[in-house]
Amino acid sequence: MDLIEFKCKTWDLLRNISENTNQLLAPLYEKYGLTSLQLQLLLAIDTSQEDTIGNLSMAMNMKSGNTSVMCKNLEKQNLVNRFRDKEDERLVKISLTPSGKKIIEDITAYLNEKHTLYLKDVTAEDLKDIINGLDKLNNLLLKISNSKY
Repeated sequence: MDLIEFKCKTWDLLRNISENTNQLLAPLYEKYGLTSLQLQLLLAIDTSQEDTIGNLSMAMNMKSGNTSVMCKNLEKQNLVNRFRDKEDERLVKISLTPSGKKIIEDITAYLNEKHTLYLKDVTAEDLKDIINGLDKLNNLLLKISNSKY
């Protein structure tokens, strides 16, 4: 495979993966009046428990101002709590409210059900191959983006 074919195939696959992921998740985040990015942020908050706006921004690859605004909106929807760190009041920390946790639980249950249904015929070896291939692609993209060209 030559470079141009690799590049075109990679972009097509990434776009298709993104679209298919969005199709899977759209009914979930729309059900709760959320955007895709808001759902991703809630999932990041759930993973990190209590974290700062800065750390969440880095995890989401977003500017901290955008993350802060999104967290304010999620707070208005009673999905997250924003509070100052007790040891360093310059830091704003974020945690999920019970309503936010419930959304994550519902979405996780739905996705687990889907994965169980559709992955039952996929071998462990195939799953490993998928992860290894995605990991290789991610490492290649990181290497390219970090190069000083």
